[in-house]
Amino acid sequence: MSDEKDWAREQEAYLREWLKRESEQHALKPVVTRILSTATWNVGAMDALKNESPAMAREMSAEMETGFSVLQTVLKFPPKYDFNAASLSSSTAVSTGAVVFETLISVRGPEYEAHSFPWITKSIGEYQALTKEQNRADEARRRVGELFPNLSERFKEAVDSYGVVSVGNTAAEEAAASAMRTFLYKLNGELIAKARKAEKEALTWQQIAERLVPEAGRPAFLAQDHVYHNLHSSLSNISKGRWKAYNLAENWTRFVDFVYVVCGEVLAEKPGP
Repeated sequence: MSDEKDWAREQEAYLREWLKRESEQHALKPVVTRILSTATWNVGAMDALKNESPAMAREMSAEMETGFSVLQTVLKFPPKYDFNAASLSSSTAVSTGAVVFETLISVRGPEYEAHSFPWITKSIGEYQALTKEQNRADEARRRVGELFPNLSERFKEAVDSYGVVSVGNTAAEEAAASAMRTFLYKLNGELIAKARKAEKEALTWQQIAERLVPEAGRPAFLAQDHVYHNLHSSLSNISKGRWKAYNLAENWTRFVDFVYVVCGEVLAEKPGP
């Protein structure tokens, strides 16, 4: 067991190193700007030399080539990132977090057992706070609007319905759960319609993934099939006042993550700018 990789820490360390290198690269910007100023002057100077003394210009051109070769070796281009691929990465990361979140709740059991699992309960609360801190609902809303503009108002209804829920207000909870469940149903329908190649073609979640999602994002997208059915059932129970394994706030977190991931993975298929 001690030889197993701690992938959670591996991922954290990788991203910290990425940010460190980006910061170091950004610190070079003033240096590169100064070099650019000199290079721009060289262009004008070489043009003048070509006009007045072509022979000297050819001689200096050899010097310029040597200097440029050194510059290219020492100051390599930073990598060019595909923003859609970056979106895919963020969706996949959220998908992983969502699975861990759901697992924590499963281990904890019903809310009345929270006191038996203080560390798990603490992690559940921290994840919910993290999604708010990252404005994940706003990003999910943006992705919905970009992918399916006709669903923007439906998503807003779910957001507004959840926003007015207060502790103990059963009617408001039921209305919010109903709005969220309706949106999920509509989103599923839009995904099927987008993936269809023939009218009324019945599609599995696997087929939708193959037609709409880049290969790298399919595992995260396919994992949402289970989330969709589980979340739909849980929201149905709340909307009808039945027993529930997740409270509304936990379902809201799962709902936002689902929309964020599904729409993000489909958007990643679009060509970058």
